[in-house]
Amino acid sequence: MDQAQCNTLWSFLGKVPDPRAARGQRYAWMGLLTLVLYGLASGQKTVWAIACWVQQHIVEIQGQLALTLPRAPSAATFYRALRRMPIEELEQQMGAYGRSAEGQREPEGEGEVEPRRSARAVDGKELRGTLAQGELVHLVSMVEHDSGATVRQCRVPQEAGELAVMPQLLSEESVQGQVITFDALYAQRSVAQRVIDLGGDYLVKVKGNQPHLLGALQGLFSAPPAPGEERWECTTYDKAHGRWERRHVVASEGLQGRLEWPGMEQVLCRTCERMQLKSGTRSLKVRYAVTSLPHEQASVEELAALWRGHWSIENRSHYVRDETLGEDRGQIHCGQAPQALAALRNGLLTALREHGWKSIPDALRAHVAPTITPLLLIGAPTRSQQIPSAQMQDSSTFPGL
Repeated sequence: MDQAQCNTLWSFLGKVPDPRAARGQRYAWMGLLTLVLYGLASGQKTVWAIACWVQQHIVEIQGQLALTLPRAPSAATFYRALRRMPIEELEQQMGAYGRSAEGQREPEGEGEVEPRRSARAVDGKELRGTLAQGELVHLVSMVEHDSGATVRQCRVPQEAGELAVMPQLLSEESVQGQVITFDALYAQRSVAQRVIDLGGDYLVKVKGNQPHLLGALQGLFSAPPAPGEERWECTTYDKAHGRWERRHVVASEGLQGRLEWPGMEQVLCRTCERMQLKSGTRSLKVRYAVTSLPHEQASVEELAALWRGHWSIENRSHYVRDETLGEDRGQIHCGQAPQALAALRNGLLTALREHGWKSIPDALRAHVAPTITPLLLIGAPTRSQQIPSAQMQDSSTFPGL
């Protein structure tokens, strides 16, 4: 088996163990997961929709998938499989697949300065649809800036905040050698220290939840440079989405060693001026950030790109999952099903982008018919191929899907 075959979504999914008892199994575990991904790739947004789609197209699917399909599984079968999902193993494998896809695609956007370093963004996301029938499911993800691949995802325990999962999310494999970008919620000394201890760097926004740090930054940038203090500046312009924007970023090492903040080297001030082209309305916002990257390692242009690149987690992951894949409208809430579907959606987005799709809606429209293309996308075995034995846990688990 060649390297490309080993790095398919299906190959990583094949390492997720079957949690079901052997007695009474009617459907193969990998077969069920393949059908779920097949349905998601074809634009189906809920488990019920996937089950209906499979039942309607079972003849076409039987002719394409290299697994025995005497009949289509019911919606209840899909629900049970997702509820019992070994979620830690699934998240581990979807994260490994995301890391395997890093750095293979060009960053989106025109006229932006590309960061020289590999960077990952951390932010939280609520699965709002789960609140309609049960408890709200809250996840925190780590997404690679350039590829948009999710490399790690954790569920926030009920009655806890996002900071509670930072020790689990920030592991050596996800942080070492990376620049981790955070929103202001994560501007905590413990978070900054953990990133440094794990061999990474950070860039974190600073707002009112750290009043002393924010006051120091405001005081520094509201005054002229002190004697011996050097500042670096850059400006970028954009015209898109019906508005014109000007971003001016200033970096300084003027607070280095003066504040008790782990690893802090540079502080940043960004002034963003926007004008709505239709109405002429203008707005001006000033934001602050701190980073562990010294000027010798990261120029102000690179830091500005890293700061802006943080929003890839929203633009290329969370928003797409909500609006295009319909995650927030799904009301499935029992067991591990909500997080399992979120993890599978993460893997699907990575696979689509690995195959050159820049527009996810276009990709789903192209795959809406039950053709062989989605199976090739995720790397599932087709009738024209032999099933790679190394990708299966045991060929005996595929007797009668």
